[in-house]
Amino acid sequence: MPPTHIRGGMNMLFQLATTLGIFIANMVNYGTSKLEPSGWRLSLGLAAVPAILLTIGGLLIPETPNSLMEQGLTEQGHRVLQKIRGTHNVAAEFQDIVEEIG
Repeated sequence: MPPTHIRGGMNMLFQLATTLGIFIANMVNYGTSKLEPSGWRLSLGLAAVPAILLTIGGLLIPETPNSLMEQGLTEQGHRVLQKIRGTHNVAAEFQDIVEEIG
């Protein structure tokens, strides 16, 4: 949903966050593996924290205009597009989405 001029940068940040998440998970697993006998429980419990945060975030993020329009909710898609762009002047982008959906 980011504007086109920062979409590539957002993709790079996503890749960086994924890589850092994997690294941090490995460091946590390494550190908790030294705790006997229940280090694996702590590791599993700590893994639940970001999972819960991502689940809550996923429930709070609005549907994309594309998905709404594909479901036939064109007017709602137009309103969401205006909201995420912060302007009512989204006619060109809205028309592009309508043409892509076909």
